[in-house]
Amino acid sequence: MNTSRRQPIKYALCLLVAVILLGISSFLGQRFTASAQSDGEEPNPIVAAYAHDMKIDYQEAERRLTLQHEMSSVEQEIVKDEAYFASWMQHEPEFGLVVSFTTPDGKERIRPYLEGVKWADLVTVQQSDITREEFAEMRSKIVQEAEKTGIAFGSGLNYRTGQVRLYTEKTDELRAQLEGNDAITSIIDRIELVKESGAAPADYDYPYLLGGHAQSQCTSGFPVYRVNDGVRFISTSGHCDNGLHVQYGGANAVYLGNIEWENNLDGVGPWGDDLDFQVHDAAGARSFDLTNRIETGATATQSVIGTEARDTTIWDYVCKHGKITGQTCGFVDDVNHNPEHDAYGDSDNYVRVFRVGNLGNIACQGDSGSPVYRYWGGGVYGLGVLSGGYGVECTGPNDSTHFFYSPVDYINWSPYRILTTDYPLYFHQNVWWSSTNCLAYQRPLDAWGNPAGAQTSSACQTSLPAGSSGQIRSYTTYVIANQLREAIWRGTNGYVRNVPLNADGTVNWAGAPAWSWCCSNSAPPEAQDVYIVGNTYRQNVWWSASNCIEYSRALDNTGNPSGNQTERTCQTTLPAGSSGSIQTYAVHVTEQYLHEALWRGGRGYVRDVPLNDNNTDVNWAAAPA
Repeated sequence: MNTSRRQPIKYALCLLVAVILLGISSFLGQRFTASAQSDGEEPNPIVAAYAHDMKIDYQEAERRLTLQHEMSSVEQEIVKDEAYFASWMQHEPEFGLVVSFTTPDGKERIRPYLEGVKWADLVTVQQSDITREEFAEMRSKIVQEAEKTGIAFGSGLNYRTGQVRLYTEKTDELRAQLEGNDAITSIIDRIELVKESGAAPADYDYPYLLGGHAQSQCTSGFPVYRVNDGVRFISTSGHCDNGLHVQYGGANAVYLGNIEWENNLDGVGPWGDDLDFQVHDAAGARSFDLTNRIETGATATQSVIGTEARDTTIWDYVCKHGKITGQTCGFVDDVNHNPEHDAYGDSDNYVRVFRVGNLGNIACQGDSGSPVYRYWGGGVYGLGVLSGGYGVECTGPNDSTHFFYSPVDYINWSPYRILTTDYPLYFHQNVWWSSTNCLAYQRPLDAWGNPAGAQTSSACQTSLPAGSSGQIRSYTTYVIANQLREAIWRGTNGYVRNVPLNADGTVNWAGAPAWSWCCSNSAPPEAQDVYIVGNTYRQNVWWSASNCIEYSRALDNTGNPSGNQTERTCQTTLPAGSSGSIQTYAVHVTEQYLHEALWRGGRGYVRDVPLNDNNTDVNWAAAPA
């Protein structure tokens, strides 16, 4: 983050610190407001990839992908027609949409769907010689006979040719055995054998956690929300390890959070082989900030603004962003895919994507969990979560040419949905002017944590501990494990409580419990504040201007401080040339920095201290003045 982007935060802190007399606290809710495009003026990486793959210019690629989205919207209506067989995008030799009906009146049937559509001349109508039901029965029969051969294979449906696909390394051997099988002699021409190696699961700046980010074994999928209460989580593939860590700087840095829900190929979950999907409580365990945003390049991100079911994606140009291969793109060529019947049973719920030409590996081990998406001018549409691929060992530069994913249709069988909206982020401060006057200051922030609107104030929603008396010496809050944790020193007594958060990240003050007494001291601290960084809880306590102690505790898997507390002299320092008692001290972490604000002897000071390379601690050695 450059200096010019940090300056507005410094200004905001100085403005607020300058009016604080007794206590200060800041906390951040969920981050990232929705944005239409990748930040900056760089070309959209999805459009650029399509232009490269199709050997067309950027403007033409953008036009086609925009049309692909519009055509998919119309397809979602056409699929309801009783004579509908299939539809798919055509990218070569001419761009357009092909729709196949089971009756000869297809041109009349499609006319109402294309009324007022500017690109109607790009639609081609065909007639299929079988129905969808007959096609499914044909596949079932062919798969049943193929299983008798003892040869490992996967299967799918090629709607464009009306053939059942069998994916196997032993194409010649399987063909020979099937051609001699009297049970399928009449439909032998309906079999398309595709040579594939065996299918196998392919194994933003902190504290933001976006889809498509590297984890210790896999890749983070889409941020999702729980249907019954709106609470947010992060997804990945169900076959990935349960004890995942988010990687920063190439190292396993911050615990991802406990498993909240899981369905995998090993019999865990209610849906068996039909779904490879799990979700982690990243927001609760480590206060990761989750939003409807995914990585689409080394520095590019996109907002997820919608989802699309598999049936209308045939031959669509789609992409994924994974830990190992980054963003790679290809064409959907099978929406009823079974990667390998030995591993995936009889499930045909997966979607297969292939990469054109020798353009490098499309997916390697470690890309599992990657979000799969397609372009739309206002962001991307979420399609599913990558499960595996072919040749994912990637021993050569072009070993992996296909991947397959769990589509949104079946992700929606779970209690979770892909997140396609966001809510605003605010910077809050509760200021105790006196024990009878507390004001809450609030200012909206942009996607990167910078002030983006006017400051407002209102009476604090918090309250004082019942029966307490005396001067308020310090007031501290921080967010962890879906709670706002409050601590206050009044007189010589300390009090604490945990206030629950709402699903949208705001504080549920109506559910605030009574304060609990925790401690007493005849000489309470002058100022203090708490911050969470990586897997550690830290508290800087200024007992006096010459005595600051840093207290630390590790966080457990649910986000609570655990284990023995350690202490050391604070690594922070006082502003050069300052004097007097310390009246307030406030810290919070955002966008790879610890933001410090301090009020001493009539003057306020601010600075941004960088985090270390893997975002698990503060790099105090690089602290600016």
